[in-house]
Amino acid sequence: MNVKIERGMFVRTVDGIIGKVEDIDYGMCYEIKLENERVSQFDIIKSSFEVIDLIEKNDMINGDLIVQNFGTYLTTSNTYESLFDGVQHYCIIPEDIESIVTHEQIKKVEYIPGRYK
Repeated sequence: MNVKIERGMFVRTVDGIIGKVEDIDYGMCYEIKLENERVSQFDIIKSSFEVIDLIEKNDMINGDLIVQNFGTYLTTSNTYESLFDGVQHYCIIPEDIESIVTHEQIKKVEYIPGRYK
């Protein structure tokens, strides 16, 4: 997949890793150095200067499950009762993002009791 990649951008890989591009090593197929590891350009599926653009449904932000990404804010599975509007979802704005666990990462470490009987 051809994705535009520049230093300082955030990227999401096929494995669900999200990181900020620190350096680009140009060779036959260049590698991108993220904060903790190197990834191939071919493993990157999304890129943006805004980390919120990389968040997908069923990712977890600050421990909350994301149900929708509206671009400027995210809605979570947590709800509250509004006197005027009924049940509402809590929202997260980019400035509130402290941690991200992608749905690919969740699947990788998920254990389902009784699956391998």
